[in-house]
Amino acid sequence: MERNPIRYVWARSRGVHCLAFLIIAALLPVVWLLLLVPRELVDMVFLGDAGADGQVNAFLRLAIPLSWHFGGERVLFSGFPLSRDQAFTVGLMVVALLVLLRAVLRVSIRLISARLGPSLADDLRLLLFRHLVAERTTSDAVENAITSLGHRVAAVTPFLGRALAAPALFLAEGVIVVLFVFTLNLWLGLALMVAAMLDAMLVPAREAERDTMLRRTTAGETEAIQMGRHAVERLPAIRVHGTADGEASHFAERLANVANKNRPPLGQLTVLGIALRTVRDGMPVLMLIVGGWLMMQGKLTPGGLLAAVSAAFLLIRPVEAMALWTRERHAATQLFDEIARSIGDLKARARRFSDTDLPEHWSQLRIERASIFDPVTSHRLSAVDIDIPLPTRTALVTDDEGGGHIIAAALGGALEPSSGEIKLDGINLLNVPAARRARRVALAGHTPIILDGTLRQNILYGASDPAGGDIDAVLCDVMRTAGIDDEAYALGLSTSVSSQTAPRLAEQVVDVRRAIRAELSANGLGELVDPFEPNRYNRYGTVAENILNGVPVGDTFREAHLASNPFLRAVFEAEDLTRPLAEMGFAIASSLVEIFDGVPDGHPLFQRFAFFSAAERGLCADMVARRSERRRSAETGRDRDRQIALALRYCETRHRLGVLDEAMEKRLVAARHTFARLLPPSLRPAISFYEADAICAAASLSDNLLFGRIAYDVAGAEDKVHATARRVLSNLGLDEDVLRLGLSAHVSHGAERLQHLNIALIDLARCLVRQPDLLVLDRVFDGLSIAEISALMKRLDVFMADGSLIAVVPSTFDLGAFSRIIRFEGDHVLVTQAGTEPAATTEPVTVGGGNAAISAQS
Repeated sequence: MERNPIRYVWARSRGVHCLAFLIIAALLPVVWLLLLVPRELVDMVFLGDAGADGQVNAFLRLAIPLSWHFGGERVLFSGFPLSRDQAFTVGLMVVALLVLLRAVLRVSIRLISARLGPSLADDLRLLLFRHLVAERTTSDAVENAITSLGHRVAAVTPFLGRALAAPALFLAEGVIVVLFVFTLNLWLGLALMVAAMLDAMLVPAREAERDTMLRRTTAGETEAIQMGRHAVERLPAIRVHGTADGEASHFAERLANVANKNRPPLGQLTVLGIALRTVRDGMPVLMLIVGGWLMMQGKLTPGGLLAAVSAAFLLIRPVEAMALWTRERHAATQLFDEIARSIGDLKARARRFSDTDLPEHWSQLRIERASIFDPVTSHRLSAVDIDIPLPTRTALVTDDEGGGHIIAAALGGALEPSSGEIKLDGINLLNVPAARRARRVALAGHTPIILDGTLRQNILYGASDPAGGDIDAVLCDVMRTAGIDDEAYALGLSTSVSSQTAPRLAEQVVDVRRAIRAELSANGLGELVDPFEPNRYNRYGTVAENILNGVPVGDTFREAHLASNPFLRAVFEAEDLTRPLAEMGFAIASSLVEIFDGVPDGHPLFQRFAFFSAAERGLCADMVARRSERRRSAETGRDRDRQIALALRYCETRHRLGVLDEAMEKRLVAARHTFARLLPPSLRPAISFYEADAICAAASLSDNLLFGRIAYDVAGAEDKVHATARRVLSNLGLDEDVLRLGLSAHVSHGAERLQHLNIALIDLARCLVRQPDLLVLDRVFDGLSIAEISALMKRLDVFMADGSLIAVVPSTFDLGAFSRIIRFEGDHVLVTQAGTEPAATTEPVTVGGGNAAISAQS
């Protein structure tokens, strides 16, 4: 990697910087004219010999003053003949236009720098990341690269944007200003140039002293933090011995010592500050003095003196900015050196792949004298020799963390042999680039991951971009083979449906809803779903769900905010429900405090009363205590909010505390109508209502199809209802659409819906979608029943009909589906035919000693 940040920036942004240089070139005549026009106004208009109606013969005359050796003065523009009033008006307009144009051009440079910095930083991060993901194992180099990926690149980002544009701008402005002053008078130009050089030397010295002062000042901060931590460790002893005052005195002494030892160089900094301010403020004064002396000699006009003083003011900013840029470049060079060192370390550890591809058809897998170490389990295989004719169905039988798991990881590329080779028809797998190897040799289950994305994105992870065709149909077949179609189907039912996500399904939701209702009734299961009806309380919904009669969109009517929602509280007041709901909530709190008295956190009882968390137990106990002691408290308003919140989360058929009767249900239904009737237009987007003849866009597909709540208190109700719904969807040819909708469902680590997914089987589907020639299974069967394993093996056998399958299995596994078996027992390897045991006289071959020579037999 390029270690010079200037060359790095130029190599990756030549076009953008050429544009910036063009803008800077356009800025130079603007700066020149900004000094020239005021001089012309003073000399020819303000102090001109012409009267009020006189003539200015050559206003804004442009000429290059050359010595007689070069032919004398060269006129570029002879100027305008204007009256004095016209010249005054035109001059002011030109000055205003030049000021505006200069501001626009300078802001354009800044915008280019602001856009360029993050873009170049992202390129640098991408370069680092590419080397990072090519690393085989975690190491110090990886940790160093991650550090560079974060704050080191962030620290250098501002400089990357202005690495070339800023110095070009400051140098160009400084040079053009000094050149203009030289055209006025040689001595005047020399004086300005010397003052600018002195300013440029003082700025870095002052900044260096400031850095020194900052480092010494922060030394006291570090000392104070350390002493504070030590004092916290001694807190019990401080309390026991009553030494708080003594600790404070010791703390003050230590701070004083640190302050004396790290006293900042205020004197030197003060001298530098005075010198810099004197030079900087003295530049215009110097121009005034030298220019005034030249005017007295008749060598400078009043307008020239004004231009010289203006030039001094214009030069201050570029000189300071150029000096600060030099310091930034030095710091950026150091950071770049660290980043380049990180990349160099990763490159040194990376494997050099040759441009090798695997043959189209294979006949032999050979592992020759391979020594493989697994740093996670600390298991090692040494000098292993195994030959497996292909295609094959081979079982690697192992009961510990080594053996077959290590061989599978090596075949899939998760581990690399420290010595020896793994060959497919003579091609060493270690020389094949990872992307090519993964397309032909797939390892499933070894390190399954879940991406923060849709199920479709998770399955397509590592697959090449689909080139036309119905990729979802392929994914559905793959999910059926991997055995995750039921989970994907459940995900589809829990996902919201719309004309964008599933147009065919969305069109038929209402018809399917009616068909499911008819099927349930025909089978005598109609009572298992309590439908959403506008004039009837849903017994299996919470109080809040019955009032809203819809699904919240956004946070306005979310359960966490519902009790304090102003509009809903206004509805409660209109229906005279505030006090009844608060009393209902208090009754719930009293019952729950009594039920959970002495129950530890995490007890299964909390799952039954999911609307009541362990964290709320103390609050509810305090609330009940205040009421029983008849105490007035500042918490009264909050108590009422908590009581109403508990009431809104309550469902009588689920929680069965006996606090909700039929009369209260009718009042809640009335509140439902009031809520819908009074809901202002501004709040209508915050909720999607349930309607019998329409889709509820915010609700899940399952809620839209059942259009009601399943009876919790009937055994097996959920399974019977879902089986009926799936049968109806299948009869209507819509089960594939539900599967496709499940592919669009979002899954991520920690998500509740992920608990029902087998991550290893998702990893298997991820491998199958690539249609590999050799499929290696490791830990895929963990957690599956015997029947599920048997069915999965049959599906995989059909899917890999023309390919090879190698699976790591325990010794209790049914090996009937395999043609070859390799047994691992600790550091020993035995090879037997399928369905047989090794002969009693067979000695185990020790692979740790380097003498293993094993041939898989059919």
